[in-house]
Amino acid sequence: PEMMLWRMSYLDAHCHLQDPRARSHLTEWLAEARNVGITEFALGGVGPEDWGAQETLISEFSTARFYRSAGLHPWWVSAQEDSTIERALT
Repeated sequence: PEMMLWRMSYLDAHCHLQDPRARSHLTEWLAEARNVGITEFALGGVGPEDWGAQETLISEFSTARFYRSAGLHPWWVSAQEDSTIERALT
């Protein structure tokens, strides 16, 4: 009988690949991740500006599966006016 080989696939459960500082390395990092079986990435949301960056990443890099997160990081919240935080939550 033919032996079945299973290839394990992994998920990076928290990353910020949408960060502009990662942009110049993304193609290389995604290829390295794929080589070791990491094919899915949960993107940590920081604030509203970051949410758009997640959308851009998803549209530009179809070689991996990304999961968006519309979170508000406590550091972002602490630097904002209450009205800005309220707008972000609606």
